Amino acid sequence: MRKFFSKFILLNPKDYGFDLDVYLNLIIIIVFLSLCAACFVVNKNRSAIALVLRKLIRAEAFGENSGRTLSELGLSSDDAVK
Repeated sequence: MRKFFSKFILLNPKDYGFDLDVYLNLIIIIVFLSLCAACFVVNKNRSAIALVLRKLIRAEAFGENSGRTLSELGLSSDDAVK
C-alpha cells in the first residue's frame, strides 16, 4: 500500500511515455492550491452579499418604497464591498 502512494506522489511523465520534464505531482498540487484559493475568494464574496441581504430582510426592505441605505442598516461601504 505504501508503494502505491509513493508512486502516486512521485509521478514522472517519462515513466508513462510522455516526454515532459515536469513532475505531475507539482502540477496537481498547484491546481489543488489554486482551487482552494478560488473557493476562499468566492466564499468571502458570497458572505459579504449575504450579510447585506440578511440586513435588508430584517429591515423588511422588500421594495422601492421600503428601501434602506447602508447607513440605515448599520453597514459601511466596506462591509458591502468586502
